[in-house]
Amino acid sequence: MNNKRKHKIKQFEEIEINETYKDTPTSKHEDSQSNDMDQTSNSIQQQEPEQKYDFNIIPLKVVALTVFLFLLGIIFVIFGLVFLMRNPNKYQQYISLLIVGGLMIIPGVYYSCLLIKFIKADSRSTQQKILNELPID
Repeated sequence: MNNKRKHKIKQFEEIEINETYKDTPTSKHEDSQSNDMDQTSNSIQQQEPEQKYDFNIIPLKVVALTVFLFLLGIIFVIFGLVFLMRNPNKYQQYISLLIVGGLMIIPGVYYSCLLIKFIKADSRSTQQKILNELPID
């Protein structure tokens, strides 16, 4: 309290505090604690980031099946549309190609997007979440 002095300005009484708080023993203790916290946060930041998984962790048969479903689904849809345009009277025969092609494209696109997200993931934890969604035994 000795570093406070009172003075009057007009009719109000104000207290001015000198900025000598750094010299007090309690503030030195607090400064050392903040320095310890800064060093801890710096050491956490200086740690190397976790190594990301390689693409080799995904079995080749999963990648091949994904590409196969996507490409074969597109081929079925294209052939179904071409046959339907050539002979619109027999649409019942070609509608099955469109349905099967559409059903093959859906999982092909989904798992292809997951594989692309896996490649572009920025952390190992994100890659692990994606791996949990893939049909890997």
